[in-house]
Amino acid sequence: MHWMWPLFTDDWETWRATKLQLSPLPFTDTVTSNPVWHSRPSSPLLLYGFSKEAVECPGYWPSSVHLCGF
Repeated sequence: MHWMWPLFTDDWETWRATKLQLSPLPFTDTVTSNPVWHSRPSSPLLLYGFSKEAVECPGYWPSSVHLCGF
């Protein structure tokens, strides 16, 4: 088990399972509760919730990174 998962187990666990119909813990199989983070495909897009006017986008960020504003 990942050391951060207990942070999500109080109200998040029930909310994730009932409202979102996801596994109670992030990155776990809904049936077995085993970790599945290693089998996840990489995300094609990364959105940051701040504006270019607040933080300048470094040149080394890949093209899949977008600043979408506040």
